[in-house]
Amino acid sequence: MCSYVNFFGLQTPISSYGLMVVLGIAACIIYSFIQVKKHTEIYYISLIFASLWIALGVFLGAHILYGITNIDKIIYMFQNASEFFSDFFSGVSVLGTLVGGMVFYGGLIGGAAALLIYLRATKQDIGAYCDFLVPCIPLFHFFGRIGCFFGGCCYGIEFPIGFTYTNSVVEAANGVCRLPLPLIEAFFNILIFIFLLLCYNKHKLTKGHMILAYCFTYPVVRFIDEFFRGDEIRGFWGPLSTSQWISVFIFAAALIYVAAGKIRGKHFINKSQTC
Repeated sequence: MCSYVNFFGLQTPISSYGLMVVLGIAACIIYSFIQVKKHTEIYYISLIFASLWIALGVFLGAHILYGITNIDKIIYMFQNASEFFSDFFSGVSVLGTLVGGMVFYGGLIGGAAALLIYLRATKQDIGAYCDFLVPCIPLFHFFGRIGCFFGGCCYGIEFPIGFTYTNSVVEAANGVCRLPLPLIEAFFNILIFIFLLLCYNKHKLTKGHMILAYCFTYPVVRFIDEFFRGDEIRGFWGPLSTSQWISVFIFAAALIYVAAGKIRGKHFINKSQTC
């Protein structure tokens, strides 16, 4: 695949993954400015500040969770600090590698936490803004997974029908025909985006509950997806990967929330609509 692209004869090539991230951000901005005109309870300036907070939360959360998946290596590194930090800059470089990657779920949790902090601090309508922004999650993720495919990370298992990497950023991925898992997940993300967009625009769910539609769809995709991943850098806890455990937790939490709401007589689907 093409890990780097060169535009207009520039001497420094551009990361394909980075380019797709930029396109994903642009797509979310376009979506937001089209949608915001239809909803008087969402304000441009608040949306801009909320987006900045989300970006910060995503960045920190994604790196922190990546570090957690490598916690055993980080602990070992500090237990043997004299070996790793005999050359300070070399030690910092190794540590940077252990926390330098990003995990989607970490970004999701970090972004959600940052958004809630901002909305509570500014006393904005949490339900309205969360409903508005939820479709952006799979939309951005769609571009991110295409970036993974081009970059050669998050690759699939060896498979007779697929793609053979020759210049993946992960050396272990090269030279073997692999299942194009990032593209498969990208496809499901765009389906989830369309589903969420329809639910939102047609007011299928009661206010503040769009996130439930996402929590019942993507975690299922991710849980199954992980069985077909060929890389192991994401970390395992027993028989399941870190992302699979998080998927189980998110799905179960959403299920418990709905069950508890039903017991209290709470409605999640508008009676006049069906999703």
